[in-house]
Amino acid sequence: MGNNNIQLISHLMSRAGFGASLTELEQLHDRQYEDIVEDLINPERFPNIDEDILRRYNDGESIDIWAGRWIYRMLNSQKPLQEKVALFWHQVFATGWFKGEHHKGMFQQIDMFRTVGMSSIQTILSQLARNPAMLFWLDNTENHTDEPNVNFGRKLQELSTKGAGK
Repeated sequence: MGNNNIQLISHLMSRAGFGASLTELEQLHDRQYEDIVEDLINPERFPNIDEDILRRYNDGESIDIWAGRWIYRMLNSQKPLQEKVALFWHQVFATGWFKGEHHKGMFQQIDMFRTVGMSSIQTILSQLARNPAMLFWLDNTENHTDEPNVNFGRKLQELSTKGAGK
């Protein structure tokens, strides 16, 4: 296949991840395309990012530090599809740091997307309903027995699943 195989793998790695270096493409060149896809959809086959490296060089509590840790993961993970799926769900189920200024909760949400992002929508929504960042973002902290706050359910359905007026 030669150059066509490199182009095909390059396209795959751009769509299912964040691209690949020439060195990475050369390492994948002799592998069967189907085997590469199987590796992408089965991230458990590969080790996690060494958290010690992330903590050693990116420790702290600022939102910039946490964002930098995620970018590091995206660029260095052997599980690119898992990271891309986490980014996808983060864009779908948007939460904003500025509302609660609790970045740790937001990054717990990203970890949750990383863990369950390639599972069923039912599993994702079930985990999301327990996530502190989403609960705070959709004002579920104002939910009381005598005055239920419907914002969480309504917004989750309108913005993220069914669409407005459905």
